[in-house]
Amino acid sequence: MSEQTSRSVSLSHSEFTRLYFLTRELNEFPAERLQGFGCDAEELEDLLSRLRSARRQSKEHGEAHRLTLVFSTTLPESDAAPALARDGDNHTRAAPAHMTVTVPASVAQWWAPAARWVLHAHSPREISLRTGYSTDELREALATLPD
Repeated sequence: MSEQTSRSVSLSHSEFTRLYFLTRELNEFPAERLQGFGCDAEELEDLLSRLRSARRQSKEHGEAHRLTLVFSTTLPESDAAPALARDGDNHTRAAPAHMTVTVPASVAQWWAPAARWVLHAHSPREISLRTGYSTDELREALATLPD
């Protein structure tokens, strides 16, 4: 397996949620600006769809203790459906211990730089109003992404 197909990042549920809200803000900027990071509108929408699906699964099944973002050149058949894993018995009401979200490997090249740019494009107050998190909380979550 190449490095590109096996790259992954482990996150807490809180870090994942903060990344989701920060990434969602990329939609507020012109496509031309995002292209400067190597991101096109279709790829951003695909990423957001995968993240929304994971958040939806999390709400339906309970917050996973850890989430793994897998940056892969080979995507699962159900592209946006995250995989859930539970510790112990498989009681349907128990929160999953782990969730895996697979995203295209190409996302790893632009996600962190584009998200950092969003942080710099807004004042701390504005980014807090838009995401519900402080700049420091968002930077902490952003530090989990590969550069």
